[in-house]
Formats: sequence, C-alpha cells, structure tokens
Amino acid sequence: MTGKEFFLCNRAGSKYALVPSTRKDVLLRVVACLLLVSAVAGTTLNETEAYIACIDDPSSCTYLDVASYGLTGPLPSDLGLLTSLKAYLKTNDNQFTGPLPTELGLLTALQTFFTHMNQFTGPLPTELGLLTALSTLDVSQISLTGPLPTEIGGLTAMKDLSIFTNQFTGPFPTELGLLTALGTMYASSCSLTGPLPTEIGVLTAMTFMTMRQNSITGSLPSEIGALARLTDWISSNNYISGSVPSELGLLTALKYFRFVENQFTGPFPTELGLLTALGTMDVSTNNFTGPLPTEIGGLTAMTYMTMHQNSITGSLPSEIGALTQLTNWISSNNCISGSVPSELGLLTALKTLKTNRLNGTLPMELGMLSNLQEW
Repeated sequence: MTGKEFFLCNRAGSKYALVPSTRKDVLLRVVACLLLVSAVAGTTLNETEAYIACIDDPSSCTYLDVASYGLTGPLPSDLGLLTSLKAYLKTNDNQFTGPLPTELGLLTALQTFFTHMNQFTGPLPTELGLLTALSTLDVSQISLTGPLPTEIGGLTAMKDLSIFTNQFTGPFPTELGLLTALGTMYASSCSLTGPLPTEIGVLTAMTFMTMRQNSITGSLPSEIGALARLTDWISSNNYISGSVPSELGLLTALKYFRFVENQFTGPFPTELGLLTALGTMDVSTNNFTGPLPTEIGGLTAMTYMTMHQNSITGSLPSEIGALTQLTNWISSNNCISGSVPSELGLLTALKTLKTNRLNGTLPMELGMLSNLQEW
C-alpha cells in the first residue's frame, strides 16, 4: 500500500484482525457511521500506516485522534453519535471541506476539540454552544464565515479559545462575558468589527489575549481594569480610538502590551507607571499627544519600549533613568524636545536608542552606555 492508508481492527474472537482499506477518506465515515470507534493507538502511528482500535461497544470511545492524516471530504455528521467522546476529538491538520456538522453539538461530554488547519466553509455552528464541558476549542485557520454565534456563551467551561485566521463578520458577542473560566483567547485576523464589549471585564481569569489585525473600533472600555491576571495583550492593527483609560494601571500582572497601528489619542495615563511587571510595550503609529508622564519611571521591568510615530511632546523626564533593564527604546517621529537628561546614562543595558532631535549639550554620562549599538 502507498500513502497514508488505514486499517480497521474488528474483534475476531479474543484478538483484533487487521482489515485493509484503500481509501484514506473512509476512516471517519466507516468508523463513525458503524459506531465501532474506540480510540486511536497513537503509539503505532507512522508515516505510512495507522491502526485504529475498534470494539463493538461505542460507549467506551472516549477519544478520537485523526490529526494530520491528509483526510479529505466533509466531517461525517455521524460523529455526533459518538456521545461517549470525552477526553478529546482531534481532526486538525487535514483537508476536510464543507461545513462543520451541527451534530457536533451532541458531544456534550467533550472536553477538547481541535479542528484547526482544514478547509471548512460556512459558519461556526450554533450547536457548539451546547458543549458545556468543553474547555479547549481550536477552530483556527479553517476559513469560517458569518458572525460569532451568541451561543458561544454556553461554553462556560472554556479555558482556551482559538479562532484566529477566519473570516467572521460582526463584533464580539456580549455573551463572551459568560466565559468566566477563559484564560487564553487567540482571536487575531478574524475580520471582527465593532467595539470591544464592556462584558470583557468579566473575564477575570484571562492571562493571554490577542486580537490583532481585525477591524475593532471604538474606545477601550474601562472595564478592562478587572483583568488583573492578564500578562499578554496584543491588539495591534485595529481602529481602536480615544484615550487609554486610567484603569489600565490596574493590570499589574501585565508583561507584554502591543497596540501598534491604532487610533489612540490623548496623553499616556499617569497610571501607566503602576505596571511594574511590564517588560515590552509597543504603542507605535497612534496619535498619542502630550508629554511622557514622570510616572514612567515606575516601569522598572521594561526591556523593550517603542512609541515612534505619535505626537508626543515635551521633554524627556529625568525619571527615565530608573529603567535600568531597558535594552531597546524607540521614540522617533514624535515632537519630543529639550535637552538629553543626564539620567539617560543610567540605562547601561541599552542597545538601541532612537529618539528625536533633542538640543543642548550631550551629557557626559552617555559615555556609560557601553552596550549601545544603534543610536
């Protein structure tokens, strides 16, 4: 046999018999429709063959893994009959086409569902909202369309949600706020529009959130201040506008903050200085105005800070000398003026420094920047 072909193992007496199959797309259809699936024996998989262990009683089938087999055609609707599936269902990294079957909503005990990297079309079935035990869902990179269904709010056990690189329409549903266990959300490149719902403030378990390259509009809701566990937030390449709410200063666990290419206006909030764990901040290509707050000296964990292409004014605050771990600072294409503060010489870890055309005499303390490679 050539390529990735499959075998069905049917019980013959007390042993399993290997029955060859020459069609790789028959696996799910036969196994699911005949209700003979038990599990994929992952330890025997290799590049040219797979062994599917099957038994007559489908009630013992708690997981199914057919990832990365190059399977084609639609997912069989009879997968919904495997109601004993609990641990996981993995159909990712294949070439499945057509819509996701609505019968998936019958798998109410399922905890993990991976079906990313396929060629599905159509919307995310509303019936998925019935999977109240589901803690991990990855439907990324499969070209789904239509709005995110409000029924997504039924996934109250959800901890990890990946929906990136799809073609959804409309905004985040307000029902997103019902996912109070949600810890990570990957929602980049989804074509989502509209403002962030205020209900986002209910997601207090969130630690990682990325939603870059969408068409999100409106201002950041003040309710974001409730996300006290958030460590990484990426929302670049959107149309978020208005001023940054002072409640940002409540995100004291934040380590990575990237909001490049939005439409923020107004000054940096003084509460920014409360983010003492922040190591990376990139707010380039916005419309920030006003001077850098003196409270910026509170960002003592900062290693990478870039804010170029804004309209920042005023002089550099002397408090900048407290950022002794800073290795890269880019603030070019602004309207910063005045002299270079001598405290800049305290930033001995600096490798890259790009600022504006400041005036006055360069302080001799700059000679302490022995690691500086790009000025």
